[in-house]
Amino acid sequence: MTPSEIAFDDQWRAASAAASAIISSSAAAHGFPIHHQDDWITERFRDFHLKCQNGEIHYCAHITSSPRPAHTAAWATNILVCTDCTGFLKPEGPKATCCDRCGTDEDNLYGSFAASGPIIMAYALCEACARAAQQSGR
Repeated sequence: MTPSEIAFDDQWRAASAAASAIISSSAAAHGFPIHHQDDWITERFRDFHLKCQNGEIHYCAHITSSPRPAHTAAWATNILVCTDCTGFLKPEGPKATCCDRCGTDEDNLYGSFAASGPIIMAYALCEACARAAQQSGR
């Protein structure tokens, strides 16, 4: 590896660790469970990565080529923002009451996060999906 590749890898690892720490501290502060990734959230991350490869992502002005924690949402996988700009991910309209796992329209949703490297993805689950995720250990 070249020195620049080593530096990038080091930054990637640090940003990934920071993303995990953000999720853990948010979970502790707000009392929501951390669900490990299952197929549906993995598919949302695949969708996000595909949109990145195809140039279909809208970025906030603070996102640079240097690895750092960044945020997207299961309902908005075409948006990537820094921690200060997470307000741009607020769901609107039907997305605000829709379970990201099963699509059920539900007024009472349970929010949580998952990470893939330094990318943190917010999502919301209906009671049935949250219970199923909790029971499966995810």
